[in-house]
Amino acid sequence: MLSKDQPWRTVSKKSVMREYKPISDYAIVGDRSTCALIGIDGSVDWLCVPRFDSPSVFGSLLDIKKGGRFTILPKTDGEFEARQYYDGETNILLTEFMDEDGSIRITDFMPCFRVSGVVTSSKELHRRVTCLQGKFELDFRIEPKLNYGSIIPKITKVGRNGYSFTGTPEMSQEIALISPLKLQIKQGSVSGSFKMKSNESLNFALRLNGLGEHHSQETNSEAKLTETKAYWKSVAANCDYHGKWREYVVRSALLLHLLVFSSSGAVIAAPTTSLPEEIGGGRNWDYRYSWIRDSSFVLWLSMPSETGPREGVISSGS
Repeated sequence: MLSKDQPWRTVSKKSVMREYKPISDYAIVGDRSTCALIGIDGSVDWLCVPRFDSPSVFGSLLDIKKGGRFTILPKTDGEFEARQYYDGETNILLTEFMDEDGSIRITDFMPCFRVSGVVTSSKELHRRVTCLQGKFELDFRIEPKLNYGSIIPKITKVGRNGYSFTGTPEMSQEIALISPLKLQIKQGSVSGSFKMKSNESLNFALRLNGLGEHHSQETNSEAKLTETKAYWKSVAANCDYHGKWREYVVRSALLLHLLVFSSSGAVIAAPTTSLPEEIGGGRNWDYRYSWIRDSSFVLWLSMPSETGPREGVISSGS
């Protein structure tokens, strides 16, 4: 379980770009429509838009050369220390880097909240970078590959700080980046570097439906973070289990809730596809669908009996 007492681990920038990570080195954020898998190195290696079962726009989880990714990394060719954990009883992910000069935190979340009782999302991935102490220099690079890595998107600068990534007329996926930095467009990617000092923060937002539905190019990250934190805490508060290992039960409830497709209430089996059960194995099914048998067990455990909650029940709301 990813909690604040996670130990620091040594990460090599060379390995980030050239080696596959174990699936255990990933954490998840989502908005109950889709989700992103983010490595301990801060790299977004899996994201499908606009739904769980849509084609990927970042897919280096499956193909490190062709899949595409979104990285925010220390500007060093050597090693650095990293750790990753969730912000208390929420699905807001914190990734921290540390070197001899200072430390920084990346706060990753997908806005998710209730409006008039209905679960709503702004269909965005937010990445807030905060310098915790000292000073830090980072490299920023976003390199989407649409339709499972088969399409290098057209990139268009929009307004003061927007970048639009679009596919072909036949494949109409579009995402957009709102950045506080002036970045360089080159060979299907947008990149740059920046320096930070203690207590400084920068907010980046990846809009999963492009810029067309948004009149503003402001991220409004602070307000969305507050609403999202309140939403996930309310989900955790609905967990009726108070026995041994409660923190693990709550974490499981939060994950299961994240994997419920809000439009239908279906519970997806897992957010990935094409990962073999074992290296070299052939069992590489698409798990981004609701398996009736498994979903029935989840729903049964989530429903109180007539005389009260069952022992070990996870009641995380709708």
